[in-house]
Amino acid sequence: MNSKKNTGLPPYIVTLDLNMPRMGGLELLDALRADPELSRVVVFVFTTSDTPQDVRSAYDHNVAGYVVKENASETLANALNMLGTYSRIVELPV
Repeated sequence: MNSKKNTGLPPYIVTLDLNMPRMGGLELLDALRADPELSRVVVFVFTTSDTPQDVRSAYDHNVAGYVVKENASETLANALNMLGTYSRIVELPV
């Protein structure tokens, strides 16, 4: 039985690429973390960048995980499996 209160909005899990057009992923993270209603959103980064600066910057924005896309289809399949497991076993705030 689920004891969580229904607040009308589900908990959010966001997947994000750092290399997005118009607004970069780190800029989006800045905006999410500055918004009181979205500041606690769970964010996973999926990107081709493995530079230590990008990894550090993402974790400085309190991301839940950082995954480097090496083989796009294999990485995506593994990531979706991981997110499914994560959403079933982790308690998110409501």
